[in-house]
Amino acid sequence: FFQAEDGIRDKLVTGVQTCALPICDVTKEESITALFEAAVKEFGHVDIVVNNAGLNFPGNFQELSIKRWDLLWTLNVRGTVVASKLALDSMLPRGTGTIVNISSVGADHAGKNSSAYAVTKQAVRKLAQAVAADYGDQGIRSFSLSPTAVVSTPGHRYVRGANAIPPERAEAEHVMGRAVVWMASADDAVNFNGGHFYSIPLVAEKMREDTTWDGLRKLQETGKATAW
Repeated sequence: FFQAEDGIRDKLVTGVQTCALPICDVTKEESITALFEAAVKEFGHVDIVVNNAGLNFPGNFQELSIKRWDLLWTLNVRGTVVASKLALDSMLPRGTGTIVNISSVGADHAGKNSSAYAVTKQAVRKLAQAVAADYGDQGIRSFSLSPTAVVSTPGHRYVRGANAIPPERAEAEHVMGRAVVWMASADDAVNFNGGHFYSIPLVAEKMREDTTWDGLRKLQETGKATAW
């Protein structure tokens, strides 16, 4: 969920129903609840939830205060737990739904000055596995997904500063969205329920789509660039 920015509707395929939902503070359960209530009121139910909100603080293990550890855990993990529970409230009665937790390659290799972030991003992978194990036989798909390369986000630019990857060298912005489309709609995706994927090989191998910036332009031209 996001607050609709100026022009956001122009980025969506004509004919797709959209609405501007309330700004959500993912650290507060009541704020997440209000967001889901607004979505259900507008659309009737929830089909797909992407737990994408995330935060990182640079600093080595000893430098990072417990206060910052707590904030990272509350936003990156607890917020994902709350949103997943609310999603299941809508999905389970209908016997269908997809939850995708956004992870990171940082969960594979806890690099220097990234211990807290790595721990939280590994946690959301395990949460996806647990949800699939508990509810896969009730029609629920649950996955975790990591960008294969750097995505040029405000968080990345904050952490890397002058060393941030320029947007034109980052992962094309449509790739993560196209991966979610496969997870939510492909018949064979259910065979990998609970799994963790990397965006570029998934889109290239399963959807056989161009994962470059030229590929994004082609999707825009054909009207398929809905989820990005």
